Amino acid sequence: MINNFIYNDISNAILNTTTALNEIISSISSTTAKPYFIYAYSLFESTITEIIRYYIKAFPYKIDKTISVNKDLFLTSPRASNIIDAIIDQNIRKYSSQTLYAYIQFFISIQDLDLSLNEHKIKDISDLRNSIVHDDIKNSLIYKHTNNTKSYNQDPPISLYENHICYFIEILDLYNTCMEKNTMNILLIS
Repeated sequence: MINNFIYNDISNAILNTTTALNEIISSISSTTAKPYFIYAYSLFESTITEIIRYYIKAFPYKIDKTISVNKDLFLTSPRASNIIDAIIDQNIRKYSSQTLYAYIQFFISIQDLDLSLNEHKIKDISDLRNSIVHDDIKNSLIYKHTNNTKSYNQDPPISLYENHICYFIEILDLYNTCMEKNTMNILLIS
C-alpha cells in the first residue's frame, strides 16, 4: 500500500489557516473580539482535525485499536472507504471531545512528533473560549438583574484575544517546521 501523506498538502492547509488567522488579528476590534476569537479557535481546531484525518487515511495502522465498528456499517456500506472514513471519524471524536490540550497532545502523539507546548497557555485559551460560549450571556444577565450588586467580569483586552490567536499560529508553525524536518529525514533515508 502506498501512503499518500504529502507534506506539501499539509503545509498548504496550514498556510491557508495561518493566513486567515493573521487576517483575523489585523481586523479584530473591541466589538469583534469575541466572535473573531471563537472563529479563530474553530478554525484552528478544524485544521488540526483535518490534518489528523488526512494523516490517519495515509497511515490507517495509527487508528486506535480499541475502536469498535458497528456491524450495520459493514453490512450497509457500499465501499470499504466509507467504513474506513467512519472508523477514522469515530477515532477523532474520541479525542476531540476532550480538552483542547488533550486533543493537541493526541494530534502530536499520533504522528510521533516531538513538540512541547505551553499547557497553561492552552488551558487559558480553552477557558476563555468556554467562558464566551457557555457563560457570556449568563454573566451579562446576572449583572443586569442584580442591580450591579454582583461584579461583572469585564471583557479581556483585545491584546489577550490577539495573543491567543497568535499562539494558534505559533503551534501550527511549530508543527509545520517539525513535519518539514521529518519529511526531509525520511527522504534522506530513502
